[in-house]
Amino acid sequence: RRGLCYSVGASASLGRDRGSTTIYAGSTPERAQTTLDQIRLELRRLADGIQPHEFERAAFGFRSRLVMQGESTSARAAAMAIDVHRLGRPRSLEEMNHEILALDHASVDRYVRGTLAEQWRKEPTMVVVGPTPLDATAPIG
Repeated sequence: RRGLCYSVGASASLGRDRGSTTIYAGSTPERAQTTLDQIRLELRRLADGIQPHEFERAAFGFRSRLVMQGESTSARAAAMAIDVHRLGRPRSLEEMNHEILALDHASVDRYVRGTLAEQWRKEPTMVVVGPTPLDATAPIG
């Protein structure tokens, strides 16, 4: 929206006992520091909770990915392998759908504001690749 980057995305990776979130933003060297500052600001803002429309958009994305996964043999096999690694057993598409439908905005918002807020308010580990150094510790907001 602010024209800071030409590409942006985020993904989560879960293991048995930990996880990580990766955020990618492709920017120009001139806008890179502002882009990094904005990402840091958004992470801090996220610690204040999620809005109902954000929850609905995320839930829709989860359901959409579940449908797509069910139509791809390789995606389904990968998801089952991850489940076996993380949970010790594969989950059915029906079970995963039930888990998604059981989520509600209030409970997810409580989790974000409580459990995740402290982690997100801390400075995360950052790796920046580019031609000029950036300051990931500068005061923001």
